[in-house]
Amino acid sequence: MNWKERLKRAVERCWKYHGPASAIGWLHTRDLFGKEFIIGFPAYQEIVGGKSDGKKVWVGFRLSVTELLKIENLTVKQIEIASPCSHCNPHPLLDLAGTFEGNDFDLIVLLEPKYDTDAAELRDAATQTLRPIKRGPQT
Repeated sequence: MNWKERLKRAVERCWKYHGPASAIGWLHTRDLFGKEFIIGFPAYQEIVGGKSDGKKVWVGFRLSVTELLKIENLTVKQIEIASPCSHCNPHPLLDLAGTFEGNDFDLIVLLEPKYDTDAAELRDAATQTLRPIKRGPQT
């Protein structure tokens, strides 16, 4: 596992959903200058069964930044929060920049799901149990 995967696992240990949910969405992107961003966000769920069958929902969460700052080999040099902005970001977010295991990182945690993402897990309406959505290979 590389350092980026270990950083994501550290974030996941500090992330607590308020209800039945387990998936966290992750993506990597670069800006126009080549700077890489690791972006995490609460994943959508698709309801299976009941009157809301097929509806896409998400569960609120807490991220303990205090616990994250205690992670070994993690140094945060900058912490910012941002409201949605039509010019720069469509989501409210937390932005942490620093080093992890000697590697520079910029971690963005969206405070709501990324709008254009598919559901990552299914929630059974009757039992409130979860299961991942299995996707076939992209063609």
